[in-house]
Amino acid sequence: MKLAKKIIGTAVTVAILIFVGIMIWDYINFTGEKEMKFCLEEGRTEARGFDYVEYCNGFGYKAFIYYTNGNVSRKAFGPFWIQIQEDTE
Repeated sequence: MKLAKKIIGTAVTVAILIFVGIMIWDYINFTGEKEMKFCLEEGRTEARGFDYVEYCNGFGYKAFIYYTNGNVSRKAFGPFWIQIQEDTE
């Protein structure tokens, strides 16, 4: 029984470390303006006040890049529950 608990504990720890590693890797790519590697879903949509918004839904996180006049005007990286923000100005 002790061996099973140790194996399960090790497996859970390894899974958490892999998850954190994936998030850190994609965050580094996001801030360095490189392509994010672990997007489960990516695309482009519209938001009020911006020309368009590119998004990436990853493993427990979302990333948004807001474009105005063809240039990046804002970037956002956060947990899976964040939503696209609209410009209220």
